[in-house]
Amino acid sequence: MSKFRDFLYIDEPTVDRLLSGVEGGTFDSVDQRRSESQEPDSAEQRLGQQNVTTSEQRVMRQTAEARFSRLWNAVIGDADEEVFDNTKDDGDVWSTATEGKFCKLTGKLRVPSIVAAVSAAEELRNFLQLGQRLGFIPIGGNEDEMLKQMSALKDLIKETFPVVLNVGNGAPQVAMPLDTENSRVKVDRYIGTATVFGRIVEGTPAGEKHELLQIPGTAHLTQMSRQQRRAAERENKPTQENDMVLDGPVLTLRAIAIYQ
Repeated sequence: MSKFRDFLYIDEPTVDRLLSGVEGGTFDSVDQRRSESQEPDSAEQRLGQQNVTTSEQRVMRQTAEARFSRLWNAVIGDADEEVFDNTKDDGDVWSTATEGKFCKLTGKLRVPSIVAAVSAAEELRNFLQLGQRLGFIPIGGNEDEMLKQMSALKDLIKETFPVVLNVGNGAPQVAMPLDTENSRVKVDRYIGTATVFGRIVEGTPAGEKHELLQIPGTAHLTQMSRQQRRAAERENKPTQENDMVLDGPVLTLRAIAIYQ
């Protein structure tokens, strides 16, 4: 694992809980002492052949990144834990994925378009209003009303927002509901190749659908029969037009850290 990692996300409470279980507690800092012996630089010291000893003390604050590194070392050093790493293992991730298993997966991040749009709606609305005041955006269109409605949907991702990791090679897509308070970057920064360390929560088998975000007013769909759901899906074409729904197989992962 590279030492030069840019963390997009760290679930600090989970890192601390897991570490405290392994180490029997938590600590916040480490005292480091360094002593140096110097040659005598005065006549009196040279006559007595006394070396001058200086000491330095510094306190290293344990950051979330440092605690995660300790957790990672503890996991891979535990003989009872089996970590699936898709960059090293040749096995099929779907057949070996079980609930509670640690995974280190590398792939490409993707944020559903509606989530990215909702997260940026307020900024776009402010830009639109500024443009209207300055005169380079016409007044009277319905853009402002649309952005206003999108801003109202922001409560949907106030606490959690979904991100998808595509690991390729025919493997299942990985769905990750992320806690907003643990995110280090804006939603639209979850793009590009990244590595995710976390634990498997559940799997959605092939032939079934996984909803990344429950939209108000659609909860009744879960009460439909299979035939009714399929009819509704055919009408809405979710696999082609709605990127909030993933076709199984899908792994749902509780991400502990995401870095690039």
